[in-house]
Amino acid sequence: MVWLVALAAGLILYWIYPRQLFLLIGLAVSGVVAVSVWHLYLHQARQAALDDVSVSAGYDGERRCTVTQPVAIEIMNTGNDTLEAVTFELVGRRPGHGGTLYTETVDNGVVVPPDGSWTGCLALRHDGFRTPAARDEAHSLDWSTTLTSADFR
Repeated sequence: MVWLVALAAGLILYWIYPRQLFLLIGLAVSGVVAVSVWHLYLHQARQAALDDVSVSAGYDGERRCTVTQPVAIEIMNTGNDTLEAVTFELVGRRPGHGGTLYTETVDNGVVVPPDGSWTGCLALRHDGFRTPAARDEAHSLDWSTTLTSADFR
């Protein structure tokens, strides 16, 4: 949408001021550079926010969690802002094998203060398992997480 407006404005300016073609090209290049710098800034700010959060998962062998919620999740916030929500990918793999037996995208609306952590238990969805037989192996899987987004206050 923005590109269409810019193109229309450029064509109108070219028809009105055909001799200022170099000015028009300079404005277009300046606009592209400005948008690129803005995108780079947003990407760096998002990456910095993700660097302040860590999520770990593991099968709870100490039995703090229940049979219906067997995976312990720990979310740590090392940043200066309060964490309001986090989204991560939970993956379970059989030890020594490369294949994934469980995968789920988890949206967690937990609030974690600066330099704080939160620990809780997670129920495993039946449709997250690759095969029905894999449900019986949940206790022996290697659990890992990949953080995809973090929202701060």
